[in-house]
Amino acid sequence: MEEEIPREKPHDSRRGLGKFVRAVGKTAERSGITKLLITGGTPVPPRIFQSRFAGDRSNILRPATSKMLNLKVRLFALALILLFAGMTYYNWHQLQSEGKFSLKMAAFGPVGIVGGLFLLVFPSKVGKPQTLSDKLIVIGVLILGLAAGLVNWYLMDPGYFGR
Repeated sequence: MEEEIPREKPHDSRRGLGKFVRAVGKTAERSGITKLLITGGTPVPPRIFQSRFAGDRSNILRPATSKMLNLKVRLFALALILLFAGMTYYNWHQLQSEGKFSLKMAAFGPVGIVGGLFLLVFPSKVGKPQTLSDKLIVIGVLILGLAAGLVNWYLMDPGYFGR
């Protein structure tokens, strides 16, 4: 037997959506049913309900401040790019003028530039990665940045690599 879950206009506030999600979870635990009538008479299996409300955060109602958050993240990304590009420039300048350079700045300067470019393009990916795909993307960006750092290091000191 399927039952309908009452809800209090979840689109009005996050509190209403939270009450709705808790009510559905309690009802599912109590009755042990495999399908629930969430809205409008459409049966939804609990695993789909969980993935829609818990795992995937794209359907969460976002206030108007999310655009401001994206702006802040993009400004942070620009500052990150400028800072690490400045460090890389200073390192190259020091190599040309004094004949020495910082190995750490040569290797990790491009990592900051690549990370900043990633945040500039995908501002919603800021913070701790939640899903496996997010974690793989972060590792890929890190590997790409380290590869760029290795190329930068090679260009600064090809003799170290046996050339």
